[in-house]
Amino acid sequence: MKKETKEEKEKKEEKKNTEAAEKAVVQMETTPSQDSVNAAQAAVKKVKDATQKQSLEARIQYIANYYGLTYESDTAATQQTQTDANANANANANAGVAGANATVQPQQQQQYAPAANAGAEEPAEAGQ
Repeated sequence: MKKETKEEKEKKEEKKNTEAAEKAVVQMETTPSQDSVNAAQAAVKKVKDATQKQSLEARIQYIANYYGLTYESDTAATQQTQTDANANANANANAGVAGANATVQPQQQQQYAPAANAGAEEPAEAGQ
């Protein structure tokens, strides 16, 4: 029984945090200022639901960007780190593939070359 009580308590806390974050974001949208952006950002940090959090952060970021206010989300920083890591991994993986792609590209160009010649010959025939 204690476990259910703990889960219910966590759900109530999460609901309260989500509602508070929603109110803070609405307040920020209504009266945009650096203080309201900061307050909304602080409230959204407490939200655990990733989808809800991302949605609220997107709204904050939109308003902050529109009015030229400062905003840095935890999600954006995390995504940037992941993007950098993926870019490095892809760069290393593609280094070996580049040689294979280099040989494919000239073949594709050769395929287009006859089509260009055929197109160039047609006007010459029409002129004769």
